[in-house]
Amino acid sequence: MSTKLMGKLPLLVDSLTDNAKSALGKRLVSAGRRFQSTGQYGQGELQRIAKAMITSGKLLTASQISAANSEERKKEARVLKFGELQVELTPEKAYIGAAIGFAFGILSWQLSQGIQSIPESSMEYANDNALLLAKSLRGALLALFYSSTFLSAFATVGLVLLGGQLKSKENIVKD
Repeated sequence: MSTKLMGKLPLLVDSLTDNAKSALGKRLVSAGRRFQSTGQYGQGELQRIAKAMITSGKLLTASQISAANSEERKKEARVLKFGELQVELTPEKAYIGAAIGFAFGILSWQLSQGIQSIPESSMEYANDNALLLAKSLRGALLALFYSSTFLSAFATVGLVLLGGQLKSKENIVKD
């Protein structure tokens, strides 16, 4: 029974996709290791079966990984998905995003400086409750705009680094 099954293995392997071949190879290696760990019984049949399973599993996995890596390098495109919207990441788009983040950071910084330049002594309101509300709103706006500035700075740096990384990968693929 097992010899008939092993005789049909080459036909089965030819009909599988690359991912399925890799998965089958991993499963063969895993099952072979289990056979190997059972120890030696009789004349070592289990050990020979384990060795054959591990060898064939490694061959299936290794051949598919090398083929998959060469295909991935050719058509590797990072895509961000936001529901229905899909955006392909390119170095140019990353740099444009960094420029937009930088502009937004400058705008946030200028707004926070403008709010901070208003002296508290110039705030005159009808009662103390209105003054406390104005001071707390001023503090909340300052916190919001400063945090927006720092988040924009981090996003800008991250997008510049991402653009550089994508550009270097693009150059490697072209070579």
